[in-house]
Amino acid sequence: MKKPFFPLFTGPIIHKEEIGRQLTTEEKEDRIPLDQRTPSPPWYQLSVIRMNSTYLECMDVMFGFRGMGTTIALPLTLFTAYLATWGPYRIFTDSYPFGTFTEFAETLFTALFALLCMGFCFWLGTALILSKECFRYTHSPIRFNRKNRKAYIFRWDGTVLEADWDKLHFVTASGGLGEFKVGCYVLAEDGETIVDSYLLPSISDKDERFLYAQFEFVRRYMEEPEELPHLAGQVENVMAIYDRRESWYMGFQRLYVGFGGGAYWFLVPVAFPLALLFSLGRWVAARTCVIPSWPADVEAACAVEPNDPYLRDRNHLAAPGTVKKPEFMR
Repeated sequence: MKKPFFPLFTGPIIHKEEIGRQLTTEEKEDRIPLDQRTPSPPWYQLSVIRMNSTYLECMDVMFGFRGMGTTIALPLTLFTAYLATWGPYRIFTDSYPFGTFTEFAETLFTALFALLCMGFCFWLGTALILSKECFRYTHSPIRFNRKNRKAYIFRWDGTVLEADWDKLHFVTASGGLGEFKVGCYVLAEDGETIVDSYLLPSISDKDERFLYAQFEFVRRYMEEPEELPHLAGQVENVMAIYDRRESWYMGFQRLYVGFGGGAYWFLVPVAFPLALLFSLGRWVAARTCVIPSWPADVEAACAVEPNDPYLRDRNHLAAPGTVKKPEFMR
């Protein structure tokens, strides 16, 4: 399997501090049960990469807003490169022959030292930002297999974690900007130690229906086979990134929807320019990353029957309006 060019940039993006710790009392009490319906009706929320009768593959939580960090970091990186070349050039052409050699040497040393320090600081900051989006994998998918009741998590280091669906521990996790997400913990044999964690792509601030809609989509896919026609009927669009990088326009659309432009008309004046700006960095990030591929044993366990009636990919989508979108999603 092809690996990212820079091994330094393959570490986890989120929840690194969660690994190895014990579940808190609140996390044990607030576990979202897998055998009970949440208050929210299911909705796929543009989270589906591929879907069929065997497995459901969803994107990671960071994918929706990817490109923002790169857009901010790239100008800093270019500015650093400009200073590193322009500073010494001006010193050499302007200072020396118009002053003594000692004055020139002192000026040169001071300027170069300042430029090196500035360049290092800029590089360190931009590298930390760029490493979140560039020179890694294009996304970190999670695959839910309803037939063998397994979940396969593609980690950012290229390894794949296999876990039993029935043993996954789902909880509501708070984010840094007041939003809430649905977190998935993979536990050790003791049922308390966190081995790995993953965030489903749905994000909400207050509305539980919106927060749990995508989780409920996954839960019913795994727990309620009779719901398959209803779930497959929702998927009018997929994130077709399983074998290719997204185009610039696809990235722009994803950001535009993420900023609320697709749902609220009054957000269009804000969503459009923001999506346009950050789509440039998103395109650069996509072009520097490697497309993840599942190991052969995972693909074998997730074999799809020919003519699967619930196949959803870029070439097999539900007709618009097949399933009515929930009222709170409009």
